[in-house]
Amino acid sequence: MRSSSETGPGEPDSRRFAALTGRPELIPGLLAVATFLILAASQGGSGVTSWAPAGLFMLALTALVAWVYRARLRALRPATRWAIGLLAAFVLWSYASIAWAEVDATAWDGANRALVYLLVFAAFSIVSWRAGSAALVLGLYSVGLAVIAAIVLIDAAGSTDAALFLVNGRLAEPTGYANAVSALFIGGFWPAAHLASRREVSWALRGILLAVAGLLIQVALMPQSRASLLVMPAALILYLLVVPNRLRAAMFMALPLAATALAAPAILDVFATNDEGGDVGAAFTGAAEAISVSFVALAVVGTLLALADRRLVISEASSRTAGRIAGVIAAVLAVAALASAVVAVEDPIGWVDERWQDFKGDYDEGGFGSTRFSGDLGSGRYDFWRVALSDGFGSAPLAGEGADNFAVTYLEHRETGEEPLYPHSLPMRLLAGTGVVGTLLFSGFLVAAAASVIRTRARASEPLSRAVAGIALAAAGYFFLHAGGDWLWTFAGIAMPVMAWLGMAGGGMQADGQVGAASRFGPAARVGALALVAALAIVAVASLTFPWLAARLTASAAADWQADPEAAYSRLDTARALNPLSPRADLVAGTIAVRDGDEERARIAFTRAADREPTNWFALLEQGTLDIAAGRRAEGLAALKRAEALNPNESLIASALRRARSEQPLTSAQIDRELLDRVCARVGATRDTRFCSE
Repeated sequence: MRSSSETGPGEPDSRRFAALTGRPELIPGLLAVATFLILAASQGGSGVTSWAPAGLFMLALTALVAWVYRARLRALRPATRWAIGLLAAFVLWSYASIAWAEVDATAWDGANRALVYLLVFAAFSIVSWRAGSAALVLGLYSVGLAVIAAIVLIDAAGSTDAALFLVNGRLAEPTGYANAVSALFIGGFWPAAHLASRREVSWALRGILLAVAGLLIQVALMPQSRASLLVMPAALILYLLVVPNRLRAAMFMALPLAATALAAPAILDVFATNDEGGDVGAAFTGAAEAISVSFVALAVVGTLLALADRRLVISEASSRTAGRIAGVIAAVLAVAALASAVVAVEDPIGWVDERWQDFKGDYDEGGFGSTRFSGDLGSGRYDFWRVALSDGFGSAPLAGEGADNFAVTYLEHRETGEEPLYPHSLPMRLLAGTGVVGTLLFSGFLVAAAASVIRTRARASEPLSRAVAGIALAAAGYFFLHAGGDWLWTFAGIAMPVMAWLGMAGGGMQADGQVGAASRFGPAARVGALALVAALAIVAVASLTFPWLAARLTASAAADWQADPEAAYSRLDTARALNPLSPRADLVAGTIAVRDGDEERARIAFTRAADREPTNWFALLEQGTLDIAAGRRAEGLAALKRAEALNPNESLIASALRRARSEQPLTSAQIDRELLDRVCARVGATRDTRFCSE
């Protein structure tokens, strides 16, 4: 189906999709996509050693874009300017929170991460995008994710220890966290599925894009993320509401979903096989084969449909009518599904109460059965959110307790055995960390950004521009719905593309051949703006560079210390100087010294760590244990009692206090062993925790 305003079957392919020549916007777009894909393959970009250098690159790219498109800066839509300004204010507020945060190094990291997302949004907002170029960038992103997914499957199927790719039976690569794996690949599903339905895209590519959509949604099923399963119905309804040409979009969306239903038994079998102690490699091979068959079938069917679709011509009015009908059908189906669910459970109020009681508990001790989609809804999130609201937000409702400063508060007030760094919810993270001020600023950004994209969806002259806006809304809708119950904000490889698509569509799409409006600053304003931007850029470079280099040196020392301990200590001293807020280098130095048998050096290192971060219970536990071993009993007991106040439910601290006056006090080596055992009991042997199988 098509409108008369879309590209006709007789027009050359060069007008169907973006050509590389004469499209300067493709340079920042393709460079950014390459960055997103590198982050995706690097633990999802969750570590500072990944997202900080990516942020420095985006800073340079944003500066280049602002210079090249400087004539457009004052011509940006008011909503887009508001979005950039509000997000910038949120970033500044996050930096300000370092002043009152208990863990200032963590607040610094949180503010730096937000800065990186601001840079991505600003860069993509400033560029004058043409629809074909935007579609090319989106399509290549999806294809790149599909390549990463295929590599993970091939590596796992061919591995002699395929279980290393799993955490508790769930696919955890390439992000290291199963729910993030689902979110990552679903993020590429939306552009692939919709571009496969677009007649502006060459028929030879539409079948491949449909197959890519199928591959991504099928690999996204393998982690068995219950959050994704809960969010997807709402995201699919949103998709059908916001994309143009809904009837055709729904048909092309239904094909990969149907293929996924057929391949699901083989995909879900990986979890069951691991749970039963079977051959995980063989299960991965079976899943890969099912996905491969699905890929080929979707590519063939998609290509045939694309060829047939080229010959269909209907009026624009008929296209709009069909879209409205499709929207009504989707709404009716959603209401019917809801009504059927209400009838099926017989007692909706009782059912909701049972699910609420499930949610308030921890993980189901009885296990999950053949799939993780069975079992109750317990996960510890209720307790995370309780503490975030009552103790985090409740203690400082206006300003918050400091960006990402949840962990200390939770350990003090928890009722579970969990030790999360973040409250597994972006709204809770904002409220607890940045208070009412930060939450309102970020919410204002979302409203302004969405309003600008909706305007593009409603008023763009070119159908493909409206399609890009629809993709951006669908991808952002899924991300923020899922992030409402998870810590996806931490994964730059997932969050950065969403910010990019919002900026791309909200900045205002230009039709092919159109020239963006020009509006230049005067000489005095230009000089002042350049001076301000240069000063801010220098500060941003320093803010991102120092923690990044410190983290790299720390990671290097931790990995290679056995070959040359003194060289490792030297690197850690440099790291300590580069990041004066973080105790990480001292904590690693102390751990190395414990394993190397140098207790005095370990005691000094842990004491310095506790001085830098007085709320670090681990540093205090180690300091107290080592003080007692060195005969400093009073100092040791004082440190242990401070640790107990910070983490009253920690059994290691209780054990250290109980044994402090015995002939066999707890040792640092025993603490080290116990903590490693906990990791192995929690996640098992993975590619990052191979020591668990030793």
